[in-house]
Amino acid sequence: MTTDPRERLRRVDPAPVDAEPPSGAIEAVAVIHEIERRMGMEPRETTDQPTITSSQQQQEAAPPPSAPDQVPTTPQQRTSPGRRRPLLVAVGVVAAVVLVGAAALGIVAVVGDATSPVAAPTATAAPVTTQPPTTATVPAFTGDEALAISDAYIDAFNSGDADAVLGVFTDDVALSEKYTGMSVSFEAMDRASFEQQLAWNLGQGSTFVSPECAVIEDGVAAEVTVSCEFGWLDAAEKAVDAPPVPTVLTMVVTPDGISQAAFEYVPDFGLGSFDRWVGVNHFDNREFVEFRDWDSVADAEQAGILRAQYVADWAAYLEANDCTYQDLVCGETRG
Repeated sequence: MTTDPRERLRRVDPAPVDAEPPSGAIEAVAVIHEIERRMGMEPRETTDQPTITSSQQQQEAAPPPSAPDQVPTTPQQRTSPGRRRPLLVAVGVVAAVVLVGAAALGIVAVVGDATSPVAAPTATAAPVTTQPPTTATVPAFTGDEALAISDAYIDAFNSGDADAVLGVFTDDVALSEKYTGMSVSFEAMDRASFEQQLAWNLGQGSTFVSPECAVIEDGVAAEVTVSCEFGWLDAAEKAVDAPPVPTVLTMVVTPDGISQAAFEYVPDFGLGSFDRWVGVNHFDNREFVEFRDWDSVADAEQAGILRAQYVADWAAYLEANDCTYQDLVCGETRG
């Protein structure tokens, strides 16, 4: 229940009804109303009975003064001192309440509604210092390292270790070969053909002899070109003490292995008598035992093993007929 500010002021100081309360007092009472409303309190009701002060009681009890001593009243003296004093006290109390209320309003404004969320202080991000990327220094691939890989290939071949041979080549190695006197340029060889040729050679015991390798280009850090010269001995050359087939192998070597390999052979056509002997004595297998494309690596290896057996029989035949490997016709093969 809300009481009009003027009514509440009149209840505090029951002045004559026609007297208008000071405007400041009315505003103070209005402020009290607002404080009570914000704090969830019901406005306090004041009693309709006027408050009688002790001074008023004394005046009522005292006898009225004699007529000669009375001073004529003026309009300014119509309100007794006993009525002005409570009004001043009330105004002072209201002023104090106004000050307290203003402070309370300030507190309410700062604290706000208890149910409203309190904003967390905004954290200031620390400045981030960007460091320039560190470039790792890759050590240069040296010629000695490339030669070590080349030597590893030759050692693995001579020991008959096919896995070790293939291990020194990169997965995408580019292979080519050229037979001097039979072709004028290098022909590409895929990895499958190379693996079959390797199995055929290792099956018959082929080896490299007197290898000499040297770095021919060492200007690029990522790769080094190496050239190796050696003699190629297969089962036929070994059986009849024929000179090895001169071979030049040029390789591009990287830290990951040999990425390019080009074989150049200078074959000795003096072994033609072996081909004739195989044609007469092992006609059905004459193509199988010679270098060709087989169906698998295992077939290539078996062809190499069988060729080694045929070579041994051919060498014994030459010796029995007092012939050399250079003789195109020997014994029963004459004519």
